[in-house]
Amino acid sequence: MKPKNHARLLVLATAVAMLWAVSATSRAQNLYVSDPYSATVREYNATTGAAIAGFTSPSGLAYVEGLAISGNNLYVADGGNNTVGEYDATTGAPIAASLITGLNNPVGLALSGNNLYVVSNNGVGEYNATTGAAIPGFTNPSGLSAPDGLALSGSNLYVANAGNNTVGEYHATTGAPIAASLITGLNNPAGLALSGSDLYVANYGNNTVGEYNATMGAAIPGFTSPSGLSAPDALALSGNNLYIANWAGGGNGSVGDYDATTGAAIPGFTDPSEFGGATGVAVSAAPELGTWASGIATLGCLLLLGRRSRTRESS
Repeated sequence: MKPKNHARLLVLATAVAMLWAVSATSRAQNLYVSDPYSATVREYNATTGAAIAGFTSPSGLAYVEGLAISGNNLYVADGGNNTVGEYDATTGAPIAASLITGLNNPVGLALSGNNLYVVSNNGVGEYNATTGAAIPGFTNPSGLSAPDGLALSGSNLYVANAGNNTVGEYHATTGAPIAASLITGLNNPAGLALSGSDLYVANYGNNTVGEYNATMGAAIPGFTSPSGLSAPDALALSGNNLYIANWAGGGNGSVGDYDATTGAAIPGFTDPSEFGGATGVAVSAAPELGTWASGIATLGCLLLLGRRSRTRESS
């Protein structure tokens, strides 16, 4: 009996170890930060802030700002070249360096499926994320004032208007207003990030970040703006992690990781401290269910093999 029990335990331990290895690999997330001072995009471990080897900043960038990521595709708004480029998120190699051209100082990006929204001095446009072609039916929302950050949730598009200190809500298919002054009384709002009905706004003008109800526009209690921010310019969310890119300027750009519920700094993350200014931030997607399913399938197969081995032993 003892040898059989040992074999059973060995098979189970091996299966669990393989499942953990698969899931642990899938849980690794990477953080991308743009620096207009050096015209570079850099990649970091989203948990620790350590630089990721293998990624090289795309060449030919001029003044990089907003970032967006989908799978292994990284989109970069380049205000210096008036373009949006698409790059390999693992290596930094170009996929379509001039995916969208003819823009006017693009600063912010938002992505939903194959729909890429770009905010520039000309307003907001919607484009095919594969071809770069403008998508018909969407009209630049009227009444925008120095638009900056973007956020998407289903058919709702949120735009930070730095010129009139508001965040407006618009229909993502048509550009028609839903609540053009959803949030008011801000101070030069820049970056936006959205999770469910929670909308985060970076106030570039007074060094704060606030959390609001994305439907009503009311401030959400419990969240306190992190201290020590310096011209926060871009936001990204991953689960309960809120990443804040601080423009700062003068070679003092920074990135921090904060609790999205309370605003407290999350231990373990260290600011890379190598930015002239940080104007864009994006984080790779959380692990997909399919990866866990693969691990579970592996567990099942190993347990089945163990059972067959025990059957042969007893026959």
